[in-house]
Amino acid sequence: MPGKVAQRILDEAKEQAEKLRAEAKARAEKILADAKSETEEICRRADQDAADAAKRRREHLQAQERMRQTKAELTEKGRVLDELFGSALTPDALDAETYRERIKQMLRRAARPGEQEVVVGENEKIIDQTLLNEAASGLDAVQLTLSQQRAPIAGGFILRRGPIEINASSDALARIAREKLEASIANRLFGEEE
Repeated sequence: MPGKVAQRILDEAKEQAEKLRAEAKARAEKILADAKSETEEICRRADQDAADAAKRRREHLQAQERMRQTKAELTEKGRVLDELFGSALTPDALDAETYRERIKQMLRRAARPGEQEVVVGENEKIIDQTLLNEAASGLDAVQLTLSQQRAPIAGGFILRRGPIEINASSDALARIAREKLEASIANRLFGEEE
């Protein structure tokens, strides 16, 4: 009998060992399956993150290119407007009669009752006392006098009324147009409200 007991103990031990081996194998397979699944998920997320990063980079580069193109376009528009406005109110840009009429219109809008002095450019040949008298005619109590002093302006005039000066030179008008354009540029580039 002792041999049967020993055999039975050995059989049970083998059975127990086989059961433990099977459980260990099942656990190992589960760990491997979980590790494989986790690795696949990490790879999927990494691929998605890389794709998202590439998309953001592409969108950023496209936005930079649009901004560069817009800036170049607006810079060119600004240059053209500077040229246009800088020369629009000069005797060289307009025929004499058109220039005289525009100057008279501007003087009528700017003049106020009382004595005012009109300063013109160093090379001005069209704006004279006769033109000033024509501009003042029909305005109540407006007296315009051509100043002996000349200013370094290409066209237009500077109207002085005591300590107040209204700069209606072509340079000042170009500067005002440029400021308006810069506001438009800022709005187009950065989406700011004017």
